[in-house]
Amino acid sequence: MSTRFKPVTDWMTRRQVEQYRSSDGKKGNTLMGKPVFMLDVVGRTTGEKRPVMLMLAGRGDDLLVCGSNGGNSKTPNWYLNLVAAGESDVQVGAKRFRARMRELEGATSATSAGRS
Repeated sequence: MSTRFKPVTDWMTRRQVEQYRSSDGKKGNTLMGKPVFMLDVVGRTTGEKRPVMLMLAGRGDDLLVCGSNGGNSKTPNWYLNLVAAGESDVQVGAKRFRARMRELEGATSATSAGRS
């Protein structure tokens, strides 16, 4: 994505986070028609919580996240922060909880991503 759109996307993300948080997930709960959830991860250099809205995908009781950065070749900062922290606060609708990060590899990763 072009950096000239960054101020707009940053504003839209902040607005969505505010709506989602203040409404217990009743507002700001979709992106391009797909359900989302909020991950509050601590920044690896700042130590501050950084909220990010991610597509909601699960397997059983597990949330699955993909550090794709919207197709950008650069690894997203939220993913690097999550790896460094090892855990994060999560909000799915009105439900809030602490979650641990575990990276999937090999066949487990491919199966979870819908590949065989």
